[in-house]
Amino acid sequence: MTGRPTSSTDELVADYVRSTMRVALPPAFVDDVMRSVAATPQERRTWFSAFGPFAPAIAAVAATALMIAVGFVLLAPRNVGPPPEPTPTPAPTLTPEIGRVLTEPGDVIRMAALDGAGQFGTVTIRRGEEKGGYEDFVPFAFEDVFFVELYVTYEPNRSTSEEYGEWEFAYAVDLEGDGFVDEALRRGVGFLGLEEQPGYDSAPQPLLQGKRFGDEVLEGWLVLELPAAAADFDLYLVYGHGEWTDGIENMVPDASALLRLPADPVGITPFDPDSFPSPEGTPIPMPSFHVLPSPVPSAAATFEPSTDIEADALFQETQSCPNAGLGVRITFPGSWSTNEAYEDIPACSFFGPDQIDAELIYNGLGDFPPVSFFEIPSWTGGIEQPQFERLPVGDRVAWRITFTEDQQSTGTQYLIPLTDDPYGPLLRAIAGQPDGRAVLERMLLRLEFAE
Repeated sequence: MTGRPTSSTDELVADYVRSTMRVALPPAFVDDVMRSVAATPQERRTWFSAFGPFAPAIAAVAATALMIAVGFVLLAPRNVGPPPEPTPTPAPTLTPEIGRVLTEPGDVIRMAALDGAGQFGTVTIRRGEEKGGYEDFVPFAFEDVFFVELYVTYEPNRSTSEEYGEWEFAYAVDLEGDGFVDEALRRGVGFLGLEEQPGYDSAPQPLLQGKRFGDEVLEGWLVLELPAAAADFDLYLVYGHGEWTDGIENMVPDASALLRLPADPVGITPFDPDSFPSPEGTPIPMPSFHVLPSPVPSAAATFEPSTDIEADALFQETQSCPNAGLGVRITFPGSWSTNEAYEDIPACSFFGPDQIDAELIYNGLGDFPPVSFFEIPSWTGGIEQPQFERLPVGDRVAWRITFTEDQQSTGTQYLIPLTDDPYGPLLRAIAGQPDGRAVLERMLLRLEFAE
């Protein structure tokens, strides 16, 4: 079947209709057209009189527009019933754990800001620059340091009664190369609280504050003061919202981010004890309120190691090694390890069931093993008064110094004179409390001093 012939005008109308049906008209289209028509100045002649030749096309367009308008009315949704609930604003996207990387300046991550009830907002962290130091700054870490700057922003979406801010951050050194698992945490916030110290004026501003609560936006620079020796390992930024008033090591991590990959730092600020600030311009020594008793108390007749079945079992098989610095040969359990020499740490100074890296201990990055041996010129004491005892060890008479559980200092140590002077120089043997003491006492009974 053939249709009727179409004119060019019909084609124009058909094209118009097709194009119109392919475009979603704005909801206010009809109203806008009506207002435009109403605002058009009217002339006495009819509206069609000026467009006589195009009357058929115009009529077709008008009919089509009317059909579209009617369709909009028929198909428009009906507002029946109560108005819909407002769509909640979606929470900001948080960075998944695998993507928390802050190794390059400009890197950004977002984490949940937490309190005891859960998430109360977000924390945005932007990586700043790595710095070798700041003008006139003296490191308080008692080691060579460098710095990484982070800009931190807390954005609460509800009020919290808990504190939040700079105190919730620490860093960890991945000594084992297995990512952040259970590494020891360290505080590394330079400048904050050091307003009176040299170098503070060169700190980035504003510094991130802390110890606040409520629903205020909190932002500022967090400056991590990092040991130069840590540059050889992966470093992690750690966030934890819980209280850790008993020490940073008791902080419970909630999230972590890779902060730095192994590489030489851009520079370091060396620790120089002679430049450590004090009123006189000289270092202030630790006060010594309790020292070895004088006159020397009488020694006990015998030395009986504490009863410990597990320690006895460890000494069923033994090995020994010389400590050249102390001039002694030390016998220890066959299943334990000792250290190689590093810098001024002699071989055969540290002992424990795990492998021991003297370099890490020397640089303050590794924990002390259960048993350690050092030489000290004298025992300088401290502000806590331990229990002092005198005990025979071989052909020497040793001091045993024990701190109680309610004191900040812990453990047991033995001071064995290396000469006839009971006050020094001394072999200082330290045991962790309580796991290392029984083993140390059995090692002392087997000490062999060079003639």
